[in-house]
Amino acid sequence: MPRRPEVHYGSCSQYGKAGSRRGGGCAIGRVAINQQFGGPQQPQPQWRPPVQQPYPPQWQPQPPKPPKSNTARIVVIVGCVVVVLGIVAFTVLRPVFGSSGSDSAATAERNGKTVTRPGYPSATSGVADPAPLGEIPNPAPATYQGTPVVQACNLLTLADLRKLDVHTDPNPLPNSTFERTYIAADGAGPLHAGVSTAPSAKTFALNKCEYGFAAPNHSGTEHLSIAVAQEPYYPGTSGIEKYPGAQKFGQVNVTSHLEDTPNPDDQRGEGSLWIHGQHVNLDVDLAADGYGPKLHDIVTTIAANMEAQATAPTGPATISYDRAAFPATVAQPCPLITQDVFAAAYHGTLSPLVVEDPATAVGETTFDAESRDQNYVAMTCHRGTGELDPDDRQALEVEIKSYLSDEAAKKDIAFVRKQHNGQPTNVAIGDESAVLDDPNMLGAAGAVTVRQGRFIVDLRAHDAQHHNGLTATEAQAMLVPAMQQVIRNLGDAR
Repeated sequence: MPRRPEVHYGSCSQYGKAGSRRGGGCAIGRVAINQQFGGPQQPQPQWRPPVQQPYPPQWQPQPPKPPKSNTARIVVIVGCVVVVLGIVAFTVLRPVFGSSGSDSAATAERNGKTVTRPGYPSATSGVADPAPLGEIPNPAPATYQGTPVVQACNLLTLADLRKLDVHTDPNPLPNSTFERTYIAADGAGPLHAGVSTAPSAKTFALNKCEYGFAAPNHSGTEHLSIAVAQEPYYPGTSGIEKYPGAQKFGQVNVTSHLEDTPNPDDQRGEGSLWIHGQHVNLDVDLAADGYGPKLHDIVTTIAANMEAQATAPTGPATISYDRAAFPATVAQPCPLITQDVFAAAYHGTLSPLVVEDPATAVGETTFDAESRDQNYVAMTCHRGTGELDPDDRQALEVEIKSYLSDEAAKKDIAFVRKQHNGQPTNVAIGDESAVLDDPNMLGAAGAVTVRQGRFIVDLRAHDAQHHNGLTATEAQAMLVPAMQQVIRNLGDAR
């Protein structure tokens, strides 16, 4: 029997939060860390550190985060955004019916096909492929004020994680399970680090990579974040040349500030790495029965990539999805938010700051009892001004859900229009369009949704004056012109 549609309140993006993303509703799950990089239980690194062992004083422990609900990880909906002080997560209500698993014919065809990956459960409701992610390298570095940018996610890539046998948490929702904050090659607006001279992987950063992990033998989700600072966008970084008590990983200085725990393989805390003008901050939360024992290898990999990027930086990779469960093109949201799109909504200058949340799994959903499972991929992107704190930015969010057929997308937008008081846009956009006017759900408060073939595109605004979303009138005036350009940028994607 199909389940009733559910609402997911657990995922979050960095937009609108005040303070640490590790608190409140943004906790990614139980994760633990401790000790030094490379204790006696650790595997040998690529470079063996010098004999000296002292590290700076240990930092004060923080309360453990609650485990991440399995339900929160499998619900199929539009991705959500966390807003203001209460860290309120929201999303558009979308149909969520688990696969019964009884239609064996469907699994042999495009829609309903599921994939089993080593190290992942053989079947997870709502997930068609738990590990589809790939990267298309970009050899051309972005520059900011004439300096090539070392992108945080290039210091620990998806390919690196596969070599380390570290598994990303399979989540069909685009949220901070995997979040890339990077500096793009386009965007003339300035970046503003404020008074910060060093990056913070635990809170906000202008150049950051966040991963949620799911070890086969560990019940909770683990976490690692990497933040990078360079002089042009973090003035004062170049004055940091060495750390007291630092070890050498190759040419990289490394120190840790990790919590004492009873089990030396629990790893919870932060680390600092520096080389040639790159200042890197790590925030790690890895468990003894998960990926805690791999921390030394992870840091060794990051240090090696720092050396490589110092001499030959590369640009942000394009995220790709394996075609085993989704044999079609996945639409990318970030290229759609161009200067003309931002100016149509905010009449300002787009900065190079990009926040991208790719879903880490191919999802599957059923719209009614008679339909077979529909596979889809969801991604979100935020672009706007370049302030450090998302609450200080003006930004547009584009979420795209790619389906395998027009029919699935038609059912999606029909359901959302009905559930969230969808009103016609004042001009026709795409194949179908609506302004969602549901003030009781922030993700549907003044969002514009469009179907273009097999793609569903949602557009939302984020700024200090609209923490609770837009009215329908505001959305018609502000977002409809911007969405027209978004769909023009999408073009004839099929």
